[in-house]
Amino acid sequence: MHTIIVESSCECVIGILNHERETPQKVLIFIKCQYDYQKNGVICYADMLSHVQNVLISHQFLYLEEAIDRIIDNLKKRYVYHHLWIRLDKPHILNHAIVGVEKDDFYAPQAGSASMRHSHGN
Repeated sequence: MHTIIVESSCECVIGILNHERETPQKVLIFIKCQYDYQKNGVICYADMLSHVQNVLISHQFLYLEEAIDRIIDNLKKRYVYHHLWIRLDKPHILNHAIVGVEKDDFYAPQAGSASMRHSHGN
């Protein structure tokens, strides 16, 4: 097993407060994705990050929980992995704290499943 580790950020509209709905804010993105590259191919971390950022930017989520669930649903359609951990933080929403949400997902598609895909960054 190998694990992709990604730490990044993007500016997106996310949240329930009026100012969060009007102005994009910085969201920190943390991803760990455990997969078997010898069995299922290499997962391109740049492609994975780009996909996550596009989901965050294109949907103006009210809640971080909704964003994480949508991201995981989309990643399941694109990649074969054993364990995915995602954390999204909003570093500027509170003055003295960074708040966020994280979620683990374990995914083992059935052999021959239509959702099994190999990604080599193409």
